Amino acid sequence: NLGDAMVGDFGGRFCATPQGSAALKALTTRIDPDANARSIEVANIPMVNAVALPGRRIVIFDGLLQQAKSPDEVAGVLGHELGHVEHRDTMAALLRQLGLSVILGGMNGTAGSNINALLSLSYGREAEHEADLTAIAKMRAANISPLPTADFFRRMEPALPGKGAKRGRNKGERSDLEDEAQALNWLASHPSSASRYALFADAHDTRRTYAPALQPSEWRALRTMCASDKKVKPVGAFGL
Repeated sequence: NLGDAMVGDFGGRFCATPQGSAALKALTTRIDPDANARSIEVANIPMVNAVALPGRRIVIFDGLLQQAKSPDEVAGVLGHELGHVEHRDTMAALLRQLGLSVILGGMNGTAGSNINALLSLSYGREAEHEADLTAIAKMRAANISPLPTADFFRRMEPALPGKGAKRGRNKGERSDLEDEAQALNWLASHPSSASRYALFADAHDTRRTYAPALQPSEWRALRTMCASDKKVKPVGAFGL
């Protein structure tokens, strides 16, 4: 019930198009073949993030799709959130940080307040590590390389090796300041580290031939789903 109430807070911002929805289903079928998540949806919110809600729901923010360089990166993030779902980490964190009385009271508030509470959750190092291990196991079962997810963690963590100190940019290029601003959205609820980068990088098997998480046409359909959905509510005034 709490997860359903939080989904209602998104207020018509879930994206859907025939091609995009089919691509999302193809991705979720590969990474979650046992359907451990009750629903996986994309929200028209330009934050680089994804959240696991109570009730086995997962929401991917469109900003994550725009920041990702491949569907393999999204598969890794989705596998991580599935780890939180399977381990019931979200409910445990809500109980620990907000208290039983708040949870039983339904977390009433203005639209967006429940999502802010989720984005501020801290799962703890062990829970994050277990979620990462779940993601790697799911990617191995789906024959998706974990290396792109390692690169995603590297980009989201400005302190990791390979992040320069450049503040300028050429035309059409992102500056490091912009990259760091994007990273803050992810790091606010998903602490990254060099060890997490190494965990996914080391899980890559050089002797194995991996398959992409989606075909190029499916990836384009998924990334453009929110922009192509004429009925989805605009991102403004969400209250985040």
